[in-house]
Amino acid sequence: MSGRKSVIERLNDKIQEEFRDLEIERQLTAYLVRSNPSGCGVVRREWLTDYVLPDVFIVVNDLGITLSKAMLINELRKRGMIGKEERDIYEDAVDELFAIDVSGFNEKNTRHMAEQLQELSESRKVTKLCSETAESIIKQTFDLSDAKRKFAALSRPVGLVDHEHIGLYLDDYGRRAEIQEEKQKTADEHEEAEAGILTGIRRFDSWTGGIMRKEFGVVAGMPGVGKTAALINFGLHAWQKGYDVMMVSGEMSKDDVGFRIDSYLTRIPGMKFRTAKLDEDDYKKWGHTINIYQTTQENFLCVAAYPRGFTLDHVERDMTWVQEETGRKTAMVCADYINIMDPVRRSGSNWEDQKGAIWDFKDFIAEYNLVGWTAGQVKDEAFEKEVYDLQDLKYARAISECAPIVIALIQTEKDIVDERMKLQILKMRNAKLSVRPIALTPCFDIMRLDEDKREIKTLRGRQPDTLDVKGKAKTARPRKKSLHGR
Repeated sequence: MSGRKSVIERLNDKIQEEFRDLEIERQLTAYLVRSNPSGCGVVRREWLTDYVLPDVFIVVNDLGITLSKAMLINELRKRGMIGKEERDIYEDAVDELFAIDVSGFNEKNTRHMAEQLQELSESRKVTKLCSETAESIIKQTFDLSDAKRKFAALSRPVGLVDHEHIGLYLDDYGRRAEIQEEKQKTADEHEEAEAGILTGIRRFDSWTGGIMRKEFGVVAGMPGVGKTAALINFGLHAWQKGYDVMMVSGEMSKDDVGFRIDSYLTRIPGMKFRTAKLDEDDYKKWGHTINIYQTTQENFLCVAAYPRGFTLDHVERDMTWVQEETGRKTAMVCADYINIMDPVRRSGSNWEDQKGAIWDFKDFIAEYNLVGWTAGQVKDEAFEKEVYDLQDLKYARAISECAPIVIALIQTEKDIVDERMKLQILKMRNAKLSVRPIALTPCFDIMRLDEDKREIKTLRGRQPDTLDVKGKAKTARPRKKSLHGR
């Protein structure tokens, strides 16, 4: 009997040795203490097996602030966690935590470490229960009902508590205050009154306050209406304001996207780039413009092009690369466009795949704290409409579920003649939803969604920024007299 007991004892020792990783425990705890105490919400104390780390975890979880070495030691002493003979043990353990380089850690890789510790912890519990069950058989104390109850409890999933998604309202006040302070800081840094990233469409921006982090918008419209131009406009406006921007295309090559950006920045007609008919002055202007931006822009503008059927995994991979190359974090991703993007996990159904791609985009924007813009097609039967409804979009249900903001670009034959375009707001979460579309003056020769007319010194004959499309009698038009007088 004693020989059999020694086998059980050796098994328990093997369990503790096999199913623990002290390096991961220390790295994760160091990150929580020194960089992100709010990350304690995705860790459980019992996952930590080191002698000191569970006590350190309790302290940082209770205080919710980053700690210096001296502050941590003092708090451990004050709480009576350090015994008379344990001072050296605790001080050595804390020294190790502050010797670990946590500069490359972020919420994503530390969450992965937490998941590894969770798996090791559950493995220890399962194997320990197996050991105890075997021991109860040897001692002839085995109880079937008790064993089934214990194994059933272990089979229940242990979820990571993420305070990004769940929390007590009153306790979360500090987190909400931090979010507001960060928004204000961002607004101050970019000299904007708004906390979000603006599009450059002034009336739209005044209604929304800019697109906030973890939000994304969808630009809807028929083929050729200017959705790609809109994404380029929104992305370049953010880049010129100092944000780090990634332009993603599933339709064009990287160079073709680059030429469209060149046309926007230089105001050289895009057809000249397309047909290779740049003259000497164009080359000088082009080179001079690029030189100015190379000199003045510290933030990056990255262009990525993928074959049809790309997924967010491709974008995530390349975004990580450009961030490592530049040492800066992406603030905005413009992806052209959602209808040709594949989900990370395919289901085989067109509807489910498209729905999956849209949810992938939503999760991607939220996970990396980004602002996002993408585009979507409208259904064929909506081509002749003067105003759209949400259901006019392809995969409208998935888009309306996920996207906080949905806008549409509409240009009828009459609009083309008048050199006008309508920007209609179909969905606007937490902001005013305009009844009337916004009137734009596009110039796609130079990739401008709205050619600014502020140089006009008189309002005589000028159309308003919004249009009433309910009836022809209410549609604003310049008077003939003013046209002849120009």
